[in-house]
Amino acid sequence: MTAEQRFVEACRAYLEQRWDYIAGPAFQSNPQDFIQDDEVIDLIRRSLTSRSKSYHYVLLTQVLCKIIDPSLDARSLQVAWGVPGAFDARTIAHDVIAPFDKANRNVLGGSSEPYVNNPLRVWHVRRNQA
Repeated sequence: MTAEQRFVEACRAYLEQRWDYIAGPAFQSNPQDFIQDDEVIDLIRRSLTSRSKSYHYVLLTQVLCKIIDPSLDARSLQVAWGVPGAFDARTIAHDVIAPFDKANRNVLGGSSEPYVNNPLRVWHVRRNQA
């Protein structure tokens, strides 16, 4: 099994393991019971209700990857980005998050390829670059 396959499996296992634990209390509560910052709550809500389905998948994909491997740069979409911590988020979105979404009534929007379109492709300006 390759390192990428192990990473995909670790993401899948973590998501499945934690879903029941998270879903029960979360569905019976207000977001403020878990997150105290109103600005963060608003940003999450805007991400999950965006007209572009891609943004529905970004938060879950990037945070899940960061949980599994804290050395990853959560702003990364592809290994080719070339900065420390760059990784292929598209693989996790397609192989882990999209099937999870399908198994949970397409709550994120039902996209089979959520990272394929242009809204996620933004230019990055490296810090401390002259």
